[in-house]
Amino acid sequence: MSRPPDFDLAAAIALPNFTPGRRDAAALAALLRADDETTVERAAIALTKLGTGGLAATTTALAAATAANADFTPYVTALSRFTAVAETAVLAGDALLELFARTELASRTRRYAAIALGKMQRADATTALLAFWDTADRGQALAPDIRRAMAQALAASADTQARERLAALDASDDKELARLRDRGLVMATRDALRNAPATAESRIDVTRPLPSQVTVMLSCRHGLGPLLVEELARNKAVRVSTDRRRDQLFDYLPVTLRGSWANLFDTRGWMTAGIVSRLPSGAIEDAIVDAICSPATIAIVTALTDGPLRWRLDFVHGGHQRARTWRIADAVSKRTPQLVNDPSATAWDFIVDERQRTLELRPRRLEDPRFAWRQRDIPASSHPTVAAALAELAAPTATDVIWDPFVGAGAELIECARRVRPGGPTVLFGTDLAQTSLDAAMANLTAAAALDLVPGEHWHLGLGDARNFNPRNLAPTMPAVTLIISNPPLGGRIRGDAPQLLAEAMPHFAQQLAPAGRLVWVTPAPLRTDPVGLGLKLRLMRDIPVDLGGIFAHVQRWQKKG
Repeated sequence: MSRPPDFDLAAAIALPNFTPGRRDAAALAALLRADDETTVERAAIALTKLGTGGLAATTTALAAATAANADFTPYVTALSRFTAVAETAVLAGDALLELFARTELASRTRRYAAIALGKMQRADATTALLAFWDTADRGQALAPDIRRAMAQALAASADTQARERLAALDASDDKELARLRDRGLVMATRDALRNAPATAESRIDVTRPLPSQVTVMLSCRHGLGPLLVEELARNKAVRVSTDRRRDQLFDYLPVTLRGSWANLFDTRGWMTAGIVSRLPSGAIEDAIVDAICSPATIAIVTALTDGPLRWRLDFVHGGHQRARTWRIADAVSKRTPQLVNDPSATAWDFIVDERQRTLELRPRRLEDPRFAWRQRDIPASSHPTVAAALAELAAPTATDVIWDPFVGAGAELIECARRVRPGGPTVLFGTDLAQTSLDAAMANLTAAAALDLVPGEHWHLGLGDARNFNPRNLAPTMPAVTLIISNPPLGGRIRGDAPQLLAEAMPHFAQQLAPAGRLVWVTPAPLRTDPVGLGLKLRLMRDIPVDLGGIFAHVQRWQKKG
């Protein structure tokens, strides 16, 4: 395609839909000499897209710049991008090595080239860096800016000699160099451990006994705390640490746990769990380091972890805070070397809440067996902890006949069944308007093998409209429904008026329920659905406002007259 006479390549590469062609290679390489750094960066990106053709144009322009004694820094920037592409990595790396070997490089170019070589992870690149470092009396004779760049480069290398040079570096009064050195050593240790054999993998063993009784912070959907408290009352290994009123709304609940972490899995309504301790007094960073390195913390992570004690730091407030994170990680590494800061392969999240002055130890590499039945989801699926909360509110018995008219992936039916199975004759009905939902529910019910649920005997699934379908059409000899439980599609999960759908379905639910039967559901608009239920002579037994991940609704339990 021809281009207009006034075509401007520098303006074109700023457009997201522009694709450079091979004919642009030389002109793009020329743009590496532009005064505008943004244009230089865009040209380097565009050249990389051209593969070997772009690299050839870049090296040709570099040769011309050499003859003119020009600044090589833009070409280093471009070549470093080519080293990240498999097709051009070797040739671009060779060009960088050749450039770095020149003695006349300007300080700025030398810095960029050193950092690029460190990222290459090539043995000859590390050899070149070490040779340059040792020629300058192990870096001491280098200018401060070059020393800092070399520290970054050596830190990025996986070579043992590079780490030794870095560890021996005397930073003197250069605080930035000391920071780069210390950060580099932490990263080098972490990377060396990450690349170790598979036997060095970190895993949490939840069956091991805790070294002592601990305080665990459990989280749940906002508003479901009262149901979580009621469920925890049946867990003999857990004690609620604070007095919570039945109608109080909260997202986090501190409990005392004894025995093993596995005891928590007997309670199904929590979403996250972490061991919490108070930060000691004093400056916040020092307090965080003291808490992480404390004997209590070390005892806990050592007791539960197989393999290296990998951890990462996070803050409840204030974002990533990378500079602070590195300072704390460095201080921890010096004081307690067995703790390895490794964000990508971590076994533990150490979460700091500065406002509450707490440290939470949250295990990551562990299997949560509570919802092993969860094989398939659909967009309208309940979060399994919400389904567990609804089952807690419903309190199903072994004699119940249960119907979920908006069955989705079947979570509510399974959570009800697990409370009375195996052994109980509970019958489950699930209906929905979408076959994809029924397929997901079938997969999940089948996966709940431990419940010993027999299709056609204990559970029945079928297409049906909640406003008029009789679940006994699926099993005519079954008695009347005694419990209707459902988390209907709400918000963006449904097209149309969800409150109107529920208001229209409610009379049919009341008709299908046996005397003294219960309806447990989630309604987004109780002002529209409550009058319908009251008009049907249903009794509202519980009403709990909740936040289901941005959807504000009410979890309710209604009961029909006996």
